[in-house]
Amino acid sequence: QPTFPTCNYRRIATDNSYNGETYYSNEVSLIPSKNVYSVQTLKIYPNPATSILNIENSTSTTKIDLNNANLIIINTLGQIVNSNNFTAINSNLASVNISNLINGVYFLTITSNTGSGRTYREQFTFIKQ
Repeated sequence: QPTFPTCNYRRIATDNSYNGETYYSNEVSLIPSKNVYSVQTLKIYPNPATSILNIENSTSTTKIDLNNANLIIINTLGQIVNSNNFTAINSNLASVNISNLINGVYFLTITSNTGSGRTYREQFTFIKQ
């Protein structure tokens, strides 16, 4: 059974406009779950996109079923602009109509069960032109 490292991070901000003080956030520990895949098996294209964004399972080793996936698109303000509104072409290919989105940067999260009791979750950043 593989071991998963614990990753710690902390945000550092420097106030350059006032007196140059440095501020530190609380330290956060990220411990990956043993039941979540972290290997990138999906790809999105084209990026940047104008009207259609394709999501494709690029490997045959991880059984991601895009027919039963959950998809969320979030804008840079943190607002959900698409929740499960996509077309599954088959279990390995899906498309999202993004023509109604304004031009900018978006975050796409895809979650799916793999059939082996594990959950697959992957996040992408894409540009709408």
